[in-house]
Amino acid sequence: MSLLCNNIKSVTISQNEFFNIFKLIWGIDVFAVCPGATNTKMFEASTLDKMSMDQREQFVQRLPKQRLIAPEEIANIVVFLVSEFAAPLHGAVLDASMGLGVRPGVITEA
Repeated sequence: MSLLCNNIKSVTISQNEFFNIFKLIWGIDVFAVCPGATNTKMFEASTLDKMSMDQREQFVQRLPKQRLIAPEEIANIVVFLVSEFAAPLHGAVLDASMGLGVRPGVITEA
C-alpha cells in the first residue's frame, strides 16, 4: 500500500510540474491538493461501507488526528489558493491529509 501511495504521489508531483508550464504561457498557477481520508460519499462507498461499525471506529482511530477530514476543510484550502494570500506559492503540491501522507500505511497497520 505504501509503495502504491508513493508512486501515486510521485505521479501527482510530476503532473503538477508539467502543468505549471501554464504559468509561463498564460500566467496561470497550478496547484495540487492531496487530501487524505475525507468524509465524502465516494470515500464512504469505496471504503467505509465495506466495514462494520467496529472496523470503522478502529479505522478512524488509526488516522493521524483520529477523524475524517471534512470536505469544507479541503474547500477552504482551495479558497486560500485562489486568494491573494497564495501569491508567493507557485506549483505547490499540498499534503492536506492531516499527516496521513507522511505515513499512509498507518491505516492498515495492526
